[in-house]
Amino acid sequence: MRQSLLRAILLLCTVLLVACGTHAGDSATRLPGAGMPTAGSEAVAGTKTPPTGATKVGSTDATGVPAPPQPTGIAISATSVPTAISGPEGTGTLTAPAPTSTLPPATGSLRIRQWGYSQSEAYTEVSWGFLISNQDRASAVLDTAYVLTFVDDTGQTIKVDEGYIDIIMPDAEIGVGGSTFLPQGAIARSMRVDLRPGRLAQPPIRPAIAVENIAYFERSLFPIATGVVSAVFDRPVEDVRVYAVGFDRNDAIVGGGSVFLPFILPGQPIGVEVSISGAGQPSRIELYPVITSATVHADEMALLNPRPAAVTIEKQGWGAVAASGEIGWAFLLQNPSDTLAAEPVFYQVTAWSADGRVLATNTSAIPVLLPGELLGVGGSVFAPDGVAPDRVDIQILDPSWEKLNATAGMLPVSNVQLVPDVLTPRATGVVTNGLDVDLGSVAVFAVGYDASGAIIGGGLATIETLPARGEATVDVALAVGGEPARVELYAALSSSSQIP
Repeated sequence: MRQSLLRAILLLCTVLLVACGTHAGDSATRLPGAGMPTAGSEAVAGTKTPPTGATKVGSTDATGVPAPPQPTGIAISATSVPTAISGPEGTGTLTAPAPTSTLPPATGSLRIRQWGYSQSEAYTEVSWGFLISNQDRASAVLDTAYVLTFVDDTGQTIKVDEGYIDIIMPDAEIGVGGSTFLPQGAIARSMRVDLRPGRLAQPPIRPAIAVENIAYFERSLFPIATGVVSAVFDRPVEDVRVYAVGFDRNDAIVGGGSVFLPFILPGQPIGVEVSISGAGQPSRIELYPVITSATVHADEMALLNPRPAAVTIEKQGWGAVAASGEIGWAFLLQNPSDTLAAEPVFYQVTAWSADGRVLATNTSAIPVLLPGELLGVGGSVFAPDGVAPDRVDIQILDPSWEKLNATAGMLPVSNVQLVPDVLTPRATGVVTNGLDVDLGSVAVFAVGYDASGAIIGGGLATIETLPARGEATVDVALAVGGEPARVELYAALSSSSQIP
């Protein structure tokens, strides 16, 4: 139980690091985790350097087993983006830096074929990417470290950053992307990539992971690349890192990013969303899904500890907020066991366009779902400007199961009121703590329904402190498609360790 909980906490912390862009290749974006409601209540309305093109990954390795699939790219109509941007803030003056003159030397079976970056002088963030291949046709390379060195006009090193690549499969080329923050006022004029290779080993698992329908959406602060990821494997593939690398129209690398995809279910494509910073819009994006050491560990645990049951989604729905790109969603999650607690329960919400593009994703985890618990979970995502959502999917990963001396109903919600509003309707209520301990970070989910009983959206708020045997009021903003007729509120524990 504690291993599963620790894995969930570490995974969610990694997400926050990537969202802040504070690390290079080890960034990952996850949305904050949510707890498990223990009671639901409702209210009824009215009652109140020369770059070259990216090569493709080989189709087979020396053993004849399919290697990871080639990356899928999308061409984007855009002007060429220089390797860097300089000049006064807001002027848009473009100058190209002097590139590093030679590629780094080959290290063992690894080769770096191309790399590049971009930076706007208005920001200290450098967006970068590189292509690396494993020339060994029989063995994977494990635990490779890469070191990025950024140099200014004077030849002085202004930043050294590093990251790790857990696994590079045999005879495969992948792209690695991320961002690095330089000292205030520093401008990078060249970048170098060096390797500290790990060890050769037989690939521990060989899922065939593919990406299609790659799209790029320009946003004022956080442009994103999205895609549809699928896996040919007989069980879920967990903790996959997906790298994005952007190219200009001359096929020079101009930036990148990465994100952790918590799971890919067999035969069920899932959306992925990667933030890409940089000095302009790329002309082409490649996405590279890569298994990690966490993938291998999760697979080993799944084989050693078969999951005896599956949590179920009893009901789900969504709604597009009028005159807004916000999409509200909610679902009801049921624990079918009367004796076992499920923890954690990872879920992902994916919003799709009519032509099959991924518009937005929301990934999180329910730390604990008590025996027999019915949990309402709600929230929202934002679609790119001018693109209407066509559907919203919700996928869950079957959790681990543990004996827990607890039952539902520890955090009842009472006096639930629906507060109508043309722009942002709200739900209020009172949460009572039935435990003898103070609780922190208590999540309260809202599920909104229309007059026919269909779910049309949801919301989420957090109570920072809920005193032992005490109560606290909560106010939840609703993202709903239309006027809600009633709303339900569910309060949630943030950890099973909060249960005495």
